[in-house]
Amino acid sequence: MFRSIVGNNCLPDIPTAQLVCKRFCCCLPLLINPIAKSFTDQESPPDWQRALDEWAPWPQFKVEGLEELYSILEICYQLLGDQSKQKCFLYASLYPANSKIYTDYFVECCIAQGFLGVVNAATKYSATRSRGINVILRHLVNAAFLEEGDQMRYIKMNDLHRQLASHISSKFSDSECKTYVDNEEHDEAFRSASWQNARWVSMVGSKRDSLPINQNYESLQTLLLQKNPELVQISSDYFGSMGNLLVLNLYGTNIRELPSLSGLTSLKVFYINGCSELKICSHEIQPLKHLEVFDIRGSGVNFVPCLKSLRCLRTSYITSGNYDEISKLCKLEELTIEVQFPWQWCDDAENIIQQVASLKNLTTFKCNFPFPKITLEQVLEKTSIGWVKALMECTPTPQVGVYGLSPTEAWKMFQGIVTARLASITLVAKISDIFLMHYALTFEGLAMRSGSLSKSTKVIGKPLLTVLHQAAVSGTEIALTPLQISRIFLLPWAFGKFVLLHVAIQSVNEGSNRFSCSFVPQSATNSH
Repeated sequence: MFRSIVGNNCLPDIPTAQLVCKRFCCCLPLLINPIAKSFTDQESPPDWQRALDEWAPWPQFKVEGLEELYSILEICYQLLGDQSKQKCFLYASLYPANSKIYTDYFVECCIAQGFLGVVNAATKYSATRSRGINVILRHLVNAAFLEEGDQMRYIKMNDLHRQLASHISSKFSDSECKTYVDNEEHDEAFRSASWQNARWVSMVGSKRDSLPINQNYESLQTLLLQKNPELVQISSDYFGSMGNLLVLNLYGTNIRELPSLSGLTSLKVFYINGCSELKICSHEIQPLKHLEVFDIRGSGVNFVPCLKSLRCLRTSYITSGNYDEISKLCKLEELTIEVQFPWQWCDDAENIIQQVASLKNLTTFKCNFPFPKITLEQVLEKTSIGWVKALMECTPTPQVGVYGLSPTEAWKMFQGIVTARLASITLVAKISDIFLMHYALTFEGLAMRSGSLSKSTKVIGKPLLTVLHQAAVSGTEIALTPLQISRIFLLPWAFGKFVLLHVAIQSVNEGSNRFSCSFVPQSATNSH
């Protein structure tokens, strides 16, 4: 098993490989996988020998407990070598075991903590994010510290490795990676003392309705409070001593108002998405001078935050939003807009997209429609597609999301809508040219359109001239496909005693493809 994981090309020689397996995996087959994956990164025989020399043989297990197991697994941790990888591993232990940790959010937190190096004006945020996911997290997955989900859309940490991370963090009381993960069994005194000493605090899904009070939290850098629906209130001065806080996550809580944010002078990442009860005013967020990532989707925020430090913004489309402010976000690199109100969006979209296109540093633009394809198609059938064309032509090329479709399928759907609509408009133009030049019809005031009508008759299985005559006599509108319309123009240009006198394209409604043509008989005019 050890050989199959490492691969024969990586084995320096069989005796050394056997020694590694015997020394570090003895009596515990569970350790073969993580140990083998850790040694795959040792690229040459000297590297393997160095690891063997550095880590002395471990005694046989003679006592119950996990101390020896953790000690052996810690070898794999040390073999990571890179502090960025080690810190990202420890940071992942803030989330419940086997829960989905979405990589975009996780890497944003790691960037704020400085695990991935300095991100400044010369560094593209997307490049740093990509390195975090495709290099750091990928390595941790390959080394069996994390588990991959949905092509790295999320990761998981199993219970064993989570306990290992907690064990490592607990050994270093003064470590910058000192953590506190809330547990329902912890009493208030223990929670308060642990919070005060920790750099990273996690209450993810802890079902608490209150937070420790009267503490000094100057050392705190990460505070994860998400998925606590019972949390509805935080005291007004709670963040006053959190001047070093870098990451604050309130996702999925039911807080109705924010405490004063004036103390959060270092905050870089702030999540209030899903806080549907939360109402805030624009002046409340002005103290956040260093905020880089802000997610306000699904919250009660009804304005575009004008924070010039922002590099990543996720917002819901708001019908009364101040979208002219978007163009002022000069450092913005990533923008996501979630459209909850499609009808109103169609009215504002062209202006919003124009503002987005003016952002010089934007590298990623996502436009999400969290409802089924059929709903979006129904909206687009009855509205202008000007905004759709603007979206398709926007730079950078937007990533379109539609519920139930992959990004590729969603993009193709929008392309198909634009192509079909433009083809219909082109057909109308060609129709007018052909009529004016050559063709005749006998039916005055016949209205035609390619969509369905409440008082329309489908042209199926009947001679086309018969249907047209009946429609003209009865005054009924008919539904014609582009193919059927084209057949009309292939009819003999002179039939009966009528020829075309005048064709007026009276109206073209871009939303419904409606047009009408007026005809008069030959007797009323000179012949053509």
